[in-house]
Amino acid sequence: MTRSGLIPCLLIFFFFCTAHSQNCGSLEEWKNVILSEYPNINIKRDARSGTKLYKVIMFNLYSDKYFVPFAGKPYDEITDKGRLLRHKKIRTCHQKKKYQGDEMISWMHWSALKPFSIIRLEEPTKQKVREARQLRKEYNDLKGKIQSGQLSSNELEALAGSVGNTFDMLFPSEIARMKTLIQENLRGASDKELNALLGEIAKMNNTREDLNQLYAFSQVHGAFYRNAGSSSKQKVEAAREAKIISILEGLMSEEANKLGQIKTLEALNHYYYSFSDLYGDFERYTIVQKTKNAIRERKTSHIASNSEALGAMLSKMTDLEELSDFEELYLRNLNENNATVATVIEKYDVRKKAILDAERRKKNEFRTMLAEKDNQSSRLKSEVSQMRRNLESKYNAQLPTFEELGDILYSFLLVVKNEEGEYKVRDAEAFINRVQRFGYSRKEDGRMNYLELFTNQKGYSIAASGVLHNIGGNDREYINTSLIVPNAPKEIIELYQKELIANYRKNTSKWHTPDILPGNFDWYVDDGKYVFSLVLKEDGTLSVRAMDNLHAYLPIFAEQKGLNSVEITPWTTTTKIYLKKGQKINLRADGYIRLGMFSVDCYANGIDGFTWNNIEEKFRHGALIGKIGENSDWELVGRGTTLYAYQDGYLELLINDSIPGDNSGSFTVSFEFLD
Repeated sequence: MTRSGLIPCLLIFFFFCTAHSQNCGSLEEWKNVILSEYPNINIKRDARSGTKLYKVIMFNLYSDKYFVPFAGKPYDEITDKGRLLRHKKIRTCHQKKKYQGDEMISWMHWSALKPFSIIRLEEPTKQKVREARQLRKEYNDLKGKIQSGQLSSNELEALAGSVGNTFDMLFPSEIARMKTLIQENLRGASDKELNALLGEIAKMNNTREDLNQLYAFSQVHGAFYRNAGSSSKQKVEAAREAKIISILEGLMSEEANKLGQIKTLEALNHYYYSFSDLYGDFERYTIVQKTKNAIRERKTSHIASNSEALGAMLSKMTDLEELSDFEELYLRNLNENNATVATVIEKYDVRKKAILDAERRKKNEFRTMLAEKDNQSSRLKSEVSQMRRNLESKYNAQLPTFEELGDILYSFLLVVKNEEGEYKVRDAEAFINRVQRFGYSRKEDGRMNYLELFTNQKGYSIAASGVLHNIGGNDREYINTSLIVPNAPKEIIELYQKELIANYRKNTSKWHTPDILPGNFDWYVDDGKYVFSLVLKEDGTLSVRAMDNLHAYLPIFAEQKGLNSVEITPWTTTTKIYLKKGQKINLRADGYIRLGMFSVDCYANGIDGFTWNNIEEKFRHGALIGKIGENSDWELVGRGTTLYAYQDGYLELLINDSIPGDNSGSFTVSFEFLD
């Protein structure tokens, strides 16, 4: 080759290398843009294809702002041939020794440059370019509005919270610049708008409505107060305070006139509380304090002049409720440093202590009484246990307890009263085996019926049957099991009498009576699910019975657990709490019951659903309901309420479930008479 031919070749080679180097340099510029926005980025981990960060980077790199410096013109103005030519120049940059190991350049080759070489990405990329162009236009338009002062402080504050979402596809630096611009202009706008309110304050009238507006001023105009400068806030606050004092001066003059017209103590009390409600937010102002003190002094003077009559009233009071009413009317909101008033307060304290001491003694006496009953029951239980062992040995016969008769009754009910209405051989065999374990043999073989009889070698029998009882004028069938002892020895009768009063209480009694022997046909209960009794016939036959009360047909009075509390079980029907017409009683229920075969926990407010089993459909299932007197309507008690006695009568409390047989647990209901 001649020298003249070599020179053009060298020029072409030099141009190609220079152009190639410049395009690789453009990749470095993109790299620097990314690193300036995300200094700690791990590009392969954080900007995988499809991630939010990947989309933001690609959105910006191909936008006019960053693509034109890279390629000389916008992406959507480059021809297919132009894109391929540019890609050809930079597609091997990542292989150059200079960029080997550079993860950012490698990521650009495998990810960022795809819209150059993959035809199917051309249109989606052009669409993103147009979206970026529109978004930056909106960005610049908003920037212009802010700089020109067109936006209010409320609008700027709203923008401060939303700008990150609005421009979330732009790089962080652009979003940060917009936020800074908003904050810089927010204070100025707030100062301007807050100062404009000075005129509004000056125009306010001397009315309570405008006074309340001034009180809420900083809340209503919270945005201005948050963002305005301290000097603007101080100026407005000074004007606001001056206006409040001006209005209060006029209003307190009116209140002083009202005070002078009040004649009775009741009206004075009402006026004091009304004044406190109206001006409670302004009590830090001296003029308000002065008026309130004047009310106190008027009341103090009234109390001092009637101190002897008040002392006589105190001496006749017997309960804390009366005392509380006295304190509310006579001893609150007055000058306690007045000597005569101090004497009345001292008499009040003495009387209160005397009443509290009396109530404390009453509670202690009640606890002592219950403890003595428990001790008597415990002694009887031990005695009964020893008696049973001795008598079973003496008469060579097992004498089942009331509890064991209840277990036999439960087994019998599974046979004759099961929900499916089917005779189940397995349940029948379980019942027969349970009875025969006591040494009593079944008299008849074959299928069980409604009357089952088992006897032992002494001629004692265990019977299971259905019987009719007339309760409240209605004949109802009750299933019962009985131990029948012909010509019962006195000591066996005594055994069951003592066992009954040691373990159970009379259904119409509010507590155990271990010192009173049961009479014929007296019913005794534990929670009320079963009823126990003993009957001694004229021929000397003793019948010891356990009877079912699964549907709560029998009257069961609530057991009193404390001086002011009773226990309500699923079978409780009423209480021993009696009210006269016009009285009120406050009730509070604690604890929970379990409803149905699934043992759903139920508190006193009840549960949703199952209303077809309710006593009162309008209340939730399992809720505690109550009424005073037989002819009253049921009311919801729930976890707590106050009932009014529209007639004389006992307080009745029920669990709102008409099928209580498969329930368990109880509510403890505390009560307090209000009148």
